[in-house]
Amino acid sequence: MSVFRAAAVIIGMVLGLAWVGQTFFSGRSTPKSDPNITEILKERLKEQKSASVLSERIATRDGGVVVSPEAEAEFQKLTLPKWKYASENDEMRGVTNRWAELESESILQLPFPYNGGSRLQITLRSRPKLDGESVMISLSKGQLSCSSYDGCKVTAKFDDGPILNYKANPAREMSNLVFITDKKGFTGRLRKAQQVILEVYVWQHGPARFTFQPAGLEW
Repeated sequence: MSVFRAAAVIIGMVLGLAWVGQTFFSGRSTPKSDPNITEILKERLKEQKSASVLSERIATRDGGVVVSPEAEAEFQKLTLPKWKYASENDEMRGVTNRWAELESESILQLPFPYNGGSRLQITLRSRPKLDGESVMISLSKGQLSCSSYDGCKVTAKFDDGPILNYKANPAREMSNLVFITDKKGFTGRLRKAQQVILEVYVWQHGPARFTFQPAGLEW
């Protein structure tokens, strides 16, 4: 190796070490905050505070655990509900339309073109000046078998109660959605249940069962 080539290699190594050192130490001295990480930390802090409040309301007595009503309510807020809510102001009619939607825990696997997993949804809808209260059952992917002439049935089991058959009517121009006719009875049982299993008939598949966790419904 010539003297010039050796000198060039040594100079290159020195410059490389200097660049690495500058990058390392400058990165440690001036860290940049990630906004996504910041939000995640904030949410975890809120959860820890909520858990702390809950633990203060749970006391032990005679070797057992005594849970106050406040602690039970707080626990429900921390773990439930899984309902999603939406509302819309109807300025023309002077009312507020509301929706509540719950997605099934279980997933049904269907062949193409509905592959990728299908979930069943329970949707409660209130439109006071249009069609009142509605209970809708819909499939995220696929079609529900429901006759436009005599309707169909949705079989339900609330907790450990009896198996119930609800009459349903298909939606217009939507083959994945049906309306439960006994809206009041279905919603009343839904409010009290911790678990619901619904069985519907899926086109080109047959009966399919879906499990829901409806506790915590505010309706």
